[in-house]
Amino acid sequence: MERILGWLFYFIFFFFNIFNICSQCYVIENFDLSLNEFLEVSTRKDNLSPIVDSKRVIMFYPSNKGIRKIFAAFDFDGYAKKYLFKKNKYGLFFVKINLPHGVGSIKYRLVVDGIWTNDEYNKNVVFNKDLIPFSIIDIGVDHSYVSLRNPIDSSDGREVEIFYIGRPGQIVTIAGNFNNFNPFLNRLVEQEPYKGVYTIKLKDLPKGRIYYYFVDSGNKVIDKNNVNRINLYLVEGIDNKMDFEVSYFDN
Repeated sequence: MERILGWLFYFIFFFFNIFNICSQCYVIENFDLSLNEFLEVSTRKDNLSPIVDSKRVIMFYPSNKGIRKIFAAFDFDGYAKKYLFKKNKYGLFFVKINLPHGVGSIKYRLVVDGIWTNDEYNKNVVFNKDLIPFSIIDIGVDHSYVSLRNPIDSSDGREVEIFYIGRPGQIVTIAGNFNNFNPFLNRLVEQEPYKGVYTIKLKDLPKGRIYYYFVDSGNKVIDKNNVNRINLYLVEGIDNKMDFEVSYFDN
């Protein structure tokens, strides 16, 4: 009898924790797909590998006529939102989630017809202190920065974040019309989890077009993560005329 009561207490405790974690959830029912994303998800039948980059994850769950609805909830928004899966013509469930910048991995749980569970088709699982399983998808450095484009959007309208990818352990600075092209004023910081990735947040930049280039250990380097480029010699209103291609963005 004591053993039965013990197991009963455990299950009550388990479901109480699940309810406590996710009781404040609200539902996100819709998401937009690019043409390439639509072609990918509409033609999949049984490939459950997620599509991952720095800005979004598209997750999949196998076709099952016995399942009506599937949701996913994530650690990066405190499990406060439930993202509804849709179905393609083969019955494969899929959902697209936009990611906050800089996450190296995401932790999540699924809600399958009202039952909270980990993703049984994802072997990457961790347990919290109450032994509740959570599934993990690694974003990784290749996805976290390489697929981004400069500048990175910021929630602070006065601030712009710029990144540079190079060799680890270098001195990297940025020179532009915002600092009179001084290569010594603004140094980028190498990110601890991502060796070779350097970032800087520039505040209160002047309005208008910002021209810039990087200096990597004394060498001028154009921004490979910004397709907007121009020869600085052709730019009007710039005192430091140089026959050198620079990157630019509009602030």
